[in-house]
Amino acid sequence: MRVTVENLLWVVAAIIAAAIVIGVLIAYAQSGSQRADFMVYDIQVYSDGTVYFTVKNMGTVPITQVTMDGTVASATGITALEGDQEAQYVASGLTLTTGEYHEFTIVATFSNGQEKILRQRVIVKS
Repeated sequence: MRVTVENLLWVVAAIIAAAIVIGVLIAYAQSGSQRADFMVYDIQVYSDGTVYFTVKNMGTVPITQVTMDGTVASATGITALEGDQEAQYVASGLTLTTGEYHEFTIVATFSNGQEKILRQRVIVKS
């Protein structure tokens, strides 16, 4: 069999095409394995404007910030909530009335820039 420049170029082109396809598949698999999801429970709402709530990261992407009705909530000692971790957050300075239902909008910002929104309706305690 005679090796020509044309045959050699076809082999090189096929190897480059295969490398590109493999690279795209690996990148797609890695991005597909990252999931941004969270859950909020145990919400305690008080008329002084303080809200205590627990956030659990149900995904694989760390949560870097949590806001409740536009107010940044804080958790002691937590900088990023990793996958399957949970922490109690506190939001204060909200205007709330005892005995009324209030619908909260809770936004979690993830380390990849993605945001997820949950809405919870809770009765305000005194």
